[in-house]
Amino acid sequence: MCGHSQCGAMKGLLQPKIVETLPAMKSRPQNAETTKRIVFYHYKHLEGYGLLIATIEENVLMQIEHLKTHPAVMNLILVYFLNQKILRASLL
Repeated sequence: MCGHSQCGAMKGLLQPKIVETLPAMKSRPQNAETTKRIVFYHYKHLEGYGLLIATIEENVLMQIEHLKTHPAVMNLILVYFLNQKILRASLL
């Protein structure tokens, strides 16, 4: 999961020229197009380090949403919610 401060992939998302000579990094920002759209729409008022931090934070949120679609994670979420429902019903 990307999300550390000074993340090169997120810097590359904001400034594609800095990853042009790095093939492994060049493909990474392509995986974050949703993050890029969110950031450029909602954070127009930011620049520099503030924009980088907002990009990193939004990317982490997008990755969490993506993880929720993984079958194992989806199953754990379902079990959790079912257990919560059973617990509430037993307290009534």
